[in-house]
Amino acid sequence: MTRLFGYGVALSIMVTACGDDSTSSSGGSGGGGGGGGEAASGGGEASEAGSWELSYEQAFPQDRVLELRIELSAENWAAMLSDMEELTSSEFGSGNMGGPGGPPGGGGQPGGGQAGGGGIEFFSRDPIYVPARLVVDGAAWDNVGLRFKGNSSLASSWSGGIYKMPLRIKMDAFEQEYPELADQRFFGFKSISLANGWSDASLLHEKLATEVFAAAGVRAPATAFYAVTVQHGEATNYFGLYTAVELPDEKTFLEGQFGSDDLNVYKPEGDAATWASYDEEELGKKTNETAADFSDVSALYANLQADRSDPAAWRTDLESSFDVDGYLSWLAVNTALGDWDQYGQMSHNYYLVQAAEDDARLVWVPWDHTFAFSLQKASSLGHDEIDESWPLIRYLLDDEVYAAAYREKLAAVFDEALAPSEFSQRVQEASELISPYALAEQSGFTFTSSSEFQQEVDELTSFASTRQTSVETFLSQ
Repeated sequence: MTRLFGYGVALSIMVTACGDDSTSSSGGSGGGGGGGGEAASGGGEASEAGSWELSYEQAFPQDRVLELRIELSAENWAAMLSDMEELTSSEFGSGNMGGPGGPPGGGGQPGGGQAGGGGIEFFSRDPIYVPARLVVDGAAWDNVGLRFKGNSSLASSWSGGIYKMPLRIKMDAFEQEYPELADQRFFGFKSISLANGWSDASLLHEKLATEVFAAAGVRAPATAFYAVTVQHGEATNYFGLYTAVELPDEKTFLEGQFGSDDLNVYKPEGDAATWASYDEEELGKKTNETAADFSDVSALYANLQADRSDPAAWRTDLESSFDVDGYLSWLAVNTALGDWDQYGQMSHNYYLVQAAEDDARLVWVPWDHTFAFSLQKASSLGHDEIDESWPLIRYLLDDEVYAAAYREKLAAVFDEALAPSEFSQRVQEASELISPYALAEQSGFTFTSSSEFQQEVDELTSFASTRQTSVETFLSQ
């Protein structure tokens, strides 16, 4: 087992390291910003091997910020940056991207939502994995796969010259090269997604929104706050506060939420994700990929687009292939949260999961809530402006039975899941938990400032109360 490289788990040590001029970001290709820092060898005590046993409490702690150290060679860090240059046809911090999606849009928010299939994909493929080492609480995992991930969040970070890019960790990415690490797991988890909060000054949106979905009975992944330090060659930098998110296509999620890890999972992107058209290449099959069986999704499409002149028959057929009640719960919660980067404006950011081994119905699973609590671009509460290019909204809300159910669910969101007093308290608790880590972020590794952080926290504190008033007014009309 390799040795722990002088890792100090106290935040004060991490802040001192990244706050020193010798380790701050100064741009430059391959170096990741600055030199100095601790040497990537020697010192410290031998670390324990990381646990492969499943533990939500350790991988997704709710009462603390998990301090994660990532160690990789200067060569592998340079390879990640070089691959991004190739993928984007642009240099880091150039302010633009020449890749397939074009340049990010104004205000640091690439793309724009519109009825009929919004959503810009900036990358033609995923960035490369490189081997890295994870250290948490004195335990370590070697030769773990690390890559950049994301779409708008990655594009904006890269073009803006912010090293706090979103990350994906895959524990067994290099098991062919290291057979002894076959099926290696991070506290039982094969992969972890790390969201960087690129457009969220509070760094709370992803986690709090996911909690609201779960409280409303929507099947949602586990989340936790991570403070990430990266040692790349001679440099050590505090990359900042991230939100770790469980991946819905992983066996841990499927077993825990659906009772089986042998289920079909899809992550649609593009026109097919609107369900106004059908294209198996855009359905993003994440499990059972070798099986050419798309009968479950084709049944959903056929039943959704079927003749609706007999509403009762149409509902019966649709419900045989789709968890409509769960979808309406998602729609009510997402509408209450005002998340515009979702179905109805953007053709991405959700999964569909088979309900059970003996039940081919598909269940809607939410994903990516960076833009929750952002009402400026949100759809109206009644979604009247949404046309038939988004049939899962238009067709369902045109049906009087489903429309009534949606309105009931929208009102019920504020009874428990988004109850104003409880949510206000939760915002305060979460902000107090993360503030030492959020406010320790440094220039070149952050999207926010202390004043912006506090302003956004204050706005979140009153969000539920203000939003409930708007919903009550809408429902009374």
